[in-house]
Amino acid sequence: MPLEDEAFEELDGPDPDAEAADWDEPEPGSYDLTELDGEPIPQLPIQTRARVQRKKAQKRSGRSIGWYALLAAIVAVVAVLYFARGTLVELWPPIERLYVTAGIDLPAPPITLDFRDTATSFEDQDTTLVVSGTVINSGEAEQAVPAVEVVLLDSTGAALVTRAVKADAAMLPPGGTAAFAARFENYPQTVADLRLSFALPAR
Repeated sequence: MPLEDEAFEELDGPDPDAEAADWDEPEPGSYDLTELDGEPIPQLPIQTRARVQRKKAQKRSGRSIGWYALLAAIVAVVAVLYFARGTLVELWPPIERLYVTAGIDLPAPPITLDFRDTATSFEDQDTTLVVSGTVINSGEAEQAVPAVEVVLLDSTGAALVTRAVKADAAMLPPGGTAAFAARFENYPQTVADLRLSFALPAR
């Protein structure tokens, strides 16, 4: 029927395939990122963007400085614990267990003991040599008294006989004294001198 044919002709529109063929696809990299549907995209001012980037850089720098400071603090604490271990043990004796557990050698405690009034005498018809004297604590704190080591020497300074004896007191307060005496029966006749020292225990 003619009316129906005219209706279909009026409903017919442009061919979409033909329009697609006429549309040119933009080349890669040619998109305009400053516009969206023909409308400009708001952009941050250059100064604002620079400020934001600068703040980010400052945050990263601040975190780095914080890590370096923490590492430096740890190194400082370890150094103090190691190099000042003698003083720390003296101030707080329980910390000695920490060093012993870690296998770290401790320095020998400072000795504030001296010898006074050293003398020699003979007994048993001169067959026994007796070396006597006094130990005094010249320091300002109480001091443990280790064994006294007496060494008989010949004229060349070579050791002939060594003997360790205990003093009369195991601990001495500041200014305190303790007597000691070492007996050498049938001592060598080549004795020319003697040497006194403290037999410090191994730590």
